Amino acid sequence: MNLPDSLFRDSTETLAGISHSASLEEMEREHIARVLGDSATLDEAAATLGINATTLWRKRKRYGIE
Repeated sequence: MNLPDSLFRDSTETLAGISHSASLEEMEREHIARVLGDSATLDEAAATLGINATTLWRKRKRYGIE
């Protein structure tokens, strides 16, 4: 039987590039940073994330995301 190579990759690796051992805060920080990088404005990023722009501003400050 031939199984796909993807079944044999490192068990700590995920499709998003975040390990299974990452904390919820680490995952949130990485997701916010990724969305901010793909967005033209803070308001656009907040809309994509489904949160208020003020909340996003606070999270950026908390996580040290420029």
